[in-house]
Amino acid sequence: PDRSVIIRELPAPDGTLFLGGVCLGDEVILPAVLKRGGELSYTGAVKPAETLGPVLDGVKAMLRSLEYTGLFEVKLRTEGERLYLGELRLCAGTSMAAYRHCGINLPAVYARAVLGLPAEASETKPVSAEGLIFERTAWESFMVGGISRGELRDVIGSGGSTVIDDPTDPEPGKLFRHRIRRTVRYRRIRDARKRLISKLKRLLRAVLRPIAHLILRYPQLRDKN
Repeated sequence: PDRSVIIRELPAPDGTLFLGGVCLGDEVILPAVLKRGGELSYTGAVKPAETLGPVLDGVKAMLRSLEYTGLFEVKLRTEGERLYLGELRLCAGTSMAAYRHCGINLPAVYARAVLGLPAEASETKPVSAEGLIFERTAWESFMVGGISRGELRDVIGSGGSTVIDDPTDPEPGKLFRHRIRRTVRYRRIRDARKRLISKLKRLLRAVLRPIAHLILRYPQLRDKN
């Protein structure tokens, strides 16, 4: 029978906004916004949160209604002039690492707020940073075959500031490179093993199929059915 149905609109976003900050019940500290391109964009920029205009007030009102205390990240998708709420994470997210390049340490902001200490001036003033490179996204695209090794090398070496591999704090970058390269080696070995097993199965089927026909005596091979 004919029926009316509701179809959810799933737009193809041309950009993504990440709003990371600290929520202290009625007080919302939202120092900046991270702007990236589509889902597979490897670069981004940090802009002052005030550039969002009325959207910023709406986001803060939503967070106040939760009566939540802690780190958060709001993900908005852009399609032309329209904005869609993509996700609300009640934890630190993608923007936290990008904010570090502007001198904003969100966990430190939260810790000082909980202890009743005043925020540092450098963490509340408008900030901006251009040409940030999200090497994790590039590596994940490489691992699934989205880009070649040469393209991966070009993305990471394009001259921008890599988000994870920070010269002022090298340990997270070292740990990330170690883990991601280990993951790449593991996937190569796993994929090679799968190809080998598949090839052996095809070979065994080709060899054993005639033998199985003789042993099982399929109807078309019997003298009398």
